[in-house]
Amino acid sequence: MEGYIGQQWIASSLYDRISTRPFLSLVDKKWIAFQLPRALRDARNRKIPHGDIKSENILVTSWN
Repeated sequence: MEGYIGQQWIASSLYDRISTRPFLSLVDKKWIAFQLPRALRDARNRKIPHGDIKSENILVTSWN
């Protein structure tokens, strides 16, 4: 039996995004602050452990 997993290519971490220009706007910062706790809650509810949460390990899908 063969199986495949498809996954979106994500080239940037949150660390990359916050340390390069143009810097995040206030709206972008608020959006991340809104999404991040929910993502962590959802992972916890699904019993998906992480153990190393830091900006380098948080992937972002777009810069705008």
